[in-house]
Amino acid sequence: MMEQKSESKIAKFYSQYPFPNIPLDKKRDIYETLIYKLISGISKKYLNNQGGRNIRILDAGCGTGELSLGLAGGKRSVLGIDSNKKSIEIAKMRAKKFNVDAKFKQFDFVKNNLPDSFFDFIFSIGVLHHTADPEKNFRKLIKSLKKGGYIIIGIYNPYGSLQVRLKRGILNLIAGDNFEKKVELYRKLFYRRELSRAEEVAVADAFANPYRRYYTFEELHQWFKSSNIEYLECVPAVEVSNNFKLIKALFTNIFKKKKIDLMATWQEIVSLDKSVNIWELSPPLTTATQLLWGLIGRGELINLIGRKK
Repeated sequence: MMEQKSESKIAKFYSQYPFPNIPLDKKRDIYETLIYKLISGISKKYLNNQGGRNIRILDAGCGTGELSLGLAGGKRSVLGIDSNKKSIEIAKMRAKKFNVDAKFKQFDFVKNNLPDSFFDFIFSIGVLHHTADPEKNFRKLIKSLKKGGYIIIGIYNPYGSLQVRLKRGILNLIAGDNFEKKVELYRKLFYRRELSRAEEVAVADAFANPYRRYYTFEELHQWFKSSNIEYLECVPAVEVSNNFKLIKALFTNIFKKKKIDLMATWQEIVSLDKSVNIWELSPPLTTATQLLWGLIGRGELINLIGRKK
């Protein structure tokens, strides 16, 4: 009963605030969205290393379709699924508007089964933590992934989300379960101006979403191990060496008086082939890194990439 109530609230919420619903006026705007630039950046080397063969991609919980639209093209067959009817309507309208060959379907993979061993890549960014049993639903996605296929998941991190969790707690105390009241209160406290529709949706998703859970890197890494998934990397990185590389690159750009683009700099680093050093994945080191994210306001969404053995 509790799970049904949570699912009902989530359904109502996303019907009112289809996410991310970023304005797309021209086709090139697809490739400038934050979600596409981040996720394509960390998955590019795996997507491009397919020997020119046709690949099937699933975007599980695609929302309004920004990532699916960006990934589509060439020999990539992209299917975006979401349980929310309004989000799928927006995604389909955009695919038609920009003549992008991405398919969208209203489908709840939590309640329904996906085909076994069917997809070469599965993306599920910012989705599982809104479900009643995230680990169980992760395993459902793995079942639909081919052997040797890749999965990329984005999950809220408890340490990286410290500042957001504090604000959510304050808004919950004042506004309770009222979505609109939370958004309006946040607007008055932190924006102090009128919000665009995209800003309103972003605020709602972060601070008014009725159901979200948090998982540490160590917990997600265990999901991978128990599902026979080889861990490849995560963004932001928990590995000490990768964080040093990022800091070095940023200071190099400052010294050379280059314009600093954190995401572009990070993408240059993750595009390098590397092997995982097991010692860097020890809980004391990874926990310390995640705590640092919380202090500097980074790492709210941790994205892990793995390959099915």
